[in-house]
Amino acid sequence: MDVNVSAHISKELYLTKIKTERHEFLVDEPIDKGGKDVAPKPTEFLAASLASCTAITLKMYTERKAWDVGEIVVDVTLLDDADKSKSIFNRSIRFSKTDIPEEQMKRFQHIANACPVHKILENSVIINTEFK
Repeated sequence: MDVNVSAHISKELYLTKIKTERHEFLVDEPIDKGGKDVAPKPTEFLAASLASCTAITLKMYTERKAWDVGEIVVDVTLLDDADKSKSIFNRSIRFSKTDIPEEQMKRFQHIANACPVHKILENSVIINTEFK
């Protein structure tokens, strides 16, 4: 499935309006980078994409299996790599129900890694750019 998103930036540093097929939201930079910090920065949305995709994928799986795990919480930290040679995401997943069998927890690891954003981030990425 193709995803089309556009970013519109005008005179206000660095406030950017993002438009998807059916939604709009803002992105900004923190004050120390020249922005006004009125919206998340781009890397926060990147980490949020992994966190939300993981949570949704796990929820879909648990619903299909009719497994009660309670609330699913996914925390993602994108570490700042000083030499910029790699990106490191630390992901922590927890369920509000704590008596989940070990067999199910092992399956959840596989399912979490199957979320579409996880797969994109693990693959080689090609970025084609054209100026019009």
